[in-house]
Amino acid sequence: MTENNNFYKINGYVTLEKVDPELPENKDQVTFDTNLKISNHSRNKLQAMASIGYSENQRSAVDVALQAWYDTLTVNEQKEFDLQVHTLEQRDVKIKSKK
Repeated sequence: MTENNNFYKINGYVTLEKVDPELPENKDQVTFDTNLKISNHSRNKLQAMASIGYSENQRSAVDVALQAWYDTLTVNEQKEFDLQVHTLEQRDVKIKSKK
């Protein structure tokens, strides 16, 4: 028989309740997980970035790569990109605040 250390004993009472995050009225950004389909080649590159220390994990590797790309843009391109991102962020806030 193998030893299994995945058993926990809890003394007392434990309750679970669903907590809906409250959005302040002035909230202009929300964060939630999404799915992104990428090829195994792109995933391997993200893993490699994390493995050699350029990022903590694949998720942050995407941010590192995006920031490196952003830094190559002209000031006008950055303004255009920032406007598009801001518009999409506002849409996310509206969608999440309706739930």
